[in-house]
Amino acid sequence: MSFQKTIVIVGAAGSGKTKRAEEEAGKIGGKFAYAFFNDIKHDLGLRAVLGLGLDVLIVEGLPSVPSEREAFRIKRLISGDPVLCRRPYEKETFLVTPPRLIFTLIGSELPDFYREDPSFYLRFEIIELG
Repeated sequence: MSFQKTIVIVGAAGSGKTKRAEEEAGKIGGKFAYAFFNDIKHDLGLRAVLGLGLDVLIVEGLPSVPSEREAFRIKRLISGDPVLCRRPYEKETFLVTPPRLIFTLIGSELPDFYREDPSFYLRFEIIELG
């Protein structure tokens, strides 16, 4: 499997980040859905989304300066490593490879936090909207 960078779309509120994310998801193809970062930063929400069998996940609201726990979650997602999941009310677990990710972030450019950490920056394809 070839490595695919995570797309990060940066722009001011109302600049068309979500529309651009939809266009990028369309180029990638397959089934896609939306989630807010706050909904997937905990295991229960993440596993629920990963269990949908998506090809692309658009994640709105990437934090400008994530907490240590949030940074760990983002790194885990963009690594592409399989995640152990379990559907609600079921005992059986299964491995899921995270879908191709598209993050949106409010701002004029990618914050220094992400630019200074190669584990983020080298895995991102950055689209800055004016």
